[in-house]
Amino acid sequence: MPELDFEVQVPTKEELSQLTKLVTRMLELQLQIEEQNQTLRVLQDGLKQIQEVSIPEMMAEIGMKEFKLQNGMMLTIKEDIHPSIRKDFIVSAIMWLDENGLGDIVKREVKVKFGRGDKDDALKLINFCKENKLPSEENASVHPQTLKATIKSQMKKGIEFPEEYFSIAQTKQAVIKK
Repeated sequence: MPELDFEVQVPTKEELSQLTKLVTRMLELQLQIEEQNQTLRVLQDGLKQIQEVSIPEMMAEIGMKEFKLQNGMMLTIKEDIHPSIRKDFIVSAIMWLDENGLGDIVKREVKVKFGRGDKDDALKLINFCKENKLPSEENASVHPQTLKATIKSQMKKGIEFPEEYFSIAQTKQAVIKK
């Protein structure tokens, strides 16, 4: 058996001391970052409460739509929606979109990604796979921003979306414009 020729380097007390100091500093910084993140979360929650609840409610109570500040800035209330498809009803929601002429916003995937508006091509491929006994999976989804834009535009036209398939949270937010 050949003789192994290697040297084991043992760290000095000074090197171990320096390493210990670095590890201690690393732990201190990690703790400080976590504390700062917690402080940031508390501040963000406070801002959200004032921006989305306190100011919009107070302005509604006193019948104001906007408020001009002494520095010339303008406070207004921006209304918005945050829609989503309920997880347990994705298939039903997509069928509803298809049946109501909104199927073009649905992305369909059959091991090949189909873009918006490619419903017919996706269905042809699914049928082809079924007819030829090829194993395939279909996945259909709607991008959140596409869903939001579609629902906003349709709501302006008076179209209502079924609550059992779609969750639509309407929000108000105080906005300061310079």
